[in-house]
Amino acid sequence: MKTLFILFGLLTLFLGLLPFLQGISFLSFLNFIPSSGSIYSIIITVVGALALFIGFKKKD
Repeated sequence: MKTLFILFGLLTLFLGLLPFLQGISFLSFLNFIPSSGSIYSIIITVVGALALFIGFKKKD
């Protein structure tokens, strides 16, 4: 379960930060996340960070 939280957190954090990484050419096909500065991007980033934090703090 710990690994699942960590993987979910990393994936969600990446998706939340994706608008800020749009300048990277090989990520240009992933522009389905709203533009940077939107509240959706911030919410997705916070959820990813929380899942990652819970994953690292969780004891097996």
